Amino acid sequence: MSDGPSKPSSINATPSNIEAVAKNPRTLLQRAHFALTISGGIYGLIIALLLVPFFQSHLVFLHTLRFPWFAKYSVPEQYGLSPGKTHNFYIQTSDNVTLGAWFVLADPYYQNIYPTAYDNGTLSYDPPSAESLLEKHIPQSLQRHPTIIWFHGNAATRAFHLRISHYQAFASRLKANVLAIDYRGYGDSGGSVVKDGEEGLAKDARAAWDWVMEMKKRGATQGTEQNSHLGADVLLVGHSLGTAVAARLGSDLGKEGVQCRGVVLMSPFASIETLLEDYYLFGLVPLMKPISMIPGARSEFFIHLRRTAVDILFQIFSSGPWCINLIRWQSFTYVVRLGPGLRRCLADAPTAIQDIRAPVLITHAGT
Repeated sequence: MSDGPSKPSSINATPSNIEAVAKNPRTLLQRAHFALTISGGIYGLIIALLLVPFFQSHLVFLHTLRFPWFAKYSVPEQYGLSPGKTHNFYIQTSDNVTLGAWFVLADPYYQNIYPTAYDNGTLSYDPPSAESLLEKHIPQSLQRHPTIIWFHGNAATRAFHLRISHYQAFASRLKANVLAIDYRGYGDSGGSVVKDGEEGLAKDARAAWDWVMEMKKRGATQGTEQNSHLGADVLLVGHSLGTAVAARLGSDLGKEGVQCRGVVLMSPFASIETLLEDYYLFGLVPLMKPISMIPGARSEFFIHLRRTAVDILFQIFSSGPWCINLIRWQSFTYVVRLGPGLRRCLADAPTAIQDIRAPVLITHAGT
């Protein structure tokens, strides 16, 4: 028999022990207090990091998340695209940054250069070389069919499966060519999106536009129909972060008197404030709800945020005249739908798009 007091044994997660803990209010309060303290600390850290430009940039761009990992961009067929339909190549920007890009041929043109041929009951075809694609097929397809320049959102690359589904739909349903680029710092592109910010993204978008115009000029010299407005059938489509990129390019073109078919903004954001107000961490926790419950804390937070916000085209919307036109694309007429976030901004106008001299379509807009 032991002389001293026995040491308490460790608590095992047995039904009896769980019942004992449940009957002890002090233990429950201690655990609840601990959980709230940890949760509050994590929340406070997230809010604090949002005021640091370095973390702002990485949180917004998420360019280090290069899904799919170790992608083989030179083999787009590996990601579900038809053999020989997509050309992998690289575009040089005005500041000498190399951008990875894919060009997807419109379905009608692709089917024309790949006639069905059977050799002893086996389907066979000889895909064109990269040289013939650049010198002949891409310029001709650009002349014969409309073209979409796709500007993706944050994270991932041009090989991400959800983006590929867009390329396939555009090429088949809309019978359009598709040019998809990876911004600087994304995918296999060079440069740094964090370092170059808004101006870097603007140069990337302009390089994509200039490449399409150059290819269309080649097509025009090959006996195809001349077009004094080379961009008249080129549609700029941006998704999420890409809406800011597409809007900036459309604005720049409008200022220069250059025509494009239109600008489509898919899931755009009105401003950093409306973006954060409607943002849910992990899709569950409203980011700004806790801080909004503290008198004056929300307004003070956004004052500091405006002072430190990285220059990444956050403020698309501000004061000025506002109008949205419907875009008619071949046999489709698209209807504009505005979510709550943009309804709150109807009195304001997007500074980045008020100079656009083409129809603007906004879809799936919630913030």
